[in-house]
Amino acid sequence: MNESERLQRSPISPLARAALSRQGEEILRAVAPVVLGSLLPAERGARAEALEAGLSSLDDYLAHLSLPLQRETRLLFGALALLPLRLVLVRTWSRWPDVAPERVEAFLRRAQESRFFLLRRVYTSLQSLAVIAWFDLPAAWNEIGYPGPPIERPAAAGAPS
Repeated sequence: MNESERLQRSPISPLARAALSRQGEEILRAVAPVVLGSLLPAERGARAEALEAGLSSLDDYLAHLSLPLQRETRLLFGALALLPLRLVLVRTWSRWPDVAPERVEAFLRRAQESRFFLLRRVYTSLQSLAVIAWFDLPAAWNEIGYPGPPIERPAAAGAPS
C-alpha cells in the first residue's frame, strides 16, 4: 500500500459501538471506499469524517436489527477477519486496514461473480452495508437530490437533542 492510500484510511474509531464489532469496522473501512468510490469526498479529512459518520449511522442501524440478523452480521465479520479466509478470499496476509484498495476490489469482484452462493451472499452483504452506511447520512441525500424522509427521524440513543 502506498503512502497516499495509507493516509486516506483513518484509524479505528475510539468511540464505543453498539453493534458494529472492531473486526466489522476494520473490514468496512477497507470495503466502503471501494464500493462507494467517488461518492465519498475526495479530500482526506472530509473523507475520514464521512466514513466515520457512515459507520456510526450503520452501527445504529445494526443495533436495531433483530438479534438473529445481528448475530449473522457478527459471524460474517468474524469469518472475514480470520487469516485463513483472508488468504483464500482476499489473497493477502495483511490485516484489513492494510489491504490495498485494488486487492479489496478484486476480492469483491470475485465474490460477486462466484459460482458459490455463499460468496455471492458475502459480496451482497458487504456492498449493502457500505451503501446503507453512506446513504443513511443526510449529507449524502443532497448529492442525489433526495429531500429527506417525509417524517423526522427519532434521535439515536445517546445523541444530543
